Amino acid sequence: MAQITLRQRKTALSKATKDLEREKADFLPEKADVQRMMNELQRELEAANDKAVLKVTSKARQRREAELERQREEMWEWMTIIAAVFLFIPALSLSASLLAAETVGGWRMFLWAIAAAAGNGGGR
Repeated sequence: MAQITLRQRKTALSKATKDLEREKADFLPEKADVQRMMNELQRELEAANDKAVLKVTSKARQRREAELERQREEMWEWMTIIAAVFLFIPALSLSASLLAAETVGGWRMFLWAIAAAAGNGGGR
């Protein structure tokens, strides 16, 4: 078995170092390409994510607006009913008062007519 001298070791190491440097130089452009592709994919992913988030928030906003519109319509229905009730109560009171006044006036006219027919002249 032949012994390897120090000079042979240095030569072999130098050759291996040069080979590694060449391989490293070959890999650097590939690494740059891979990094560029990764950055491009990352941008595409972020754009898709932003688009999805926008779509989801848009749908949520539409649902919320539809719910608010339904509640608004329901509130207007109740406000219409309450306004009708509050307008009906005074109208009913006024009509009851007018009916009572007409009844009292009619009764007094009836009594006056009876008194006039009896010859009292309407005096008391």
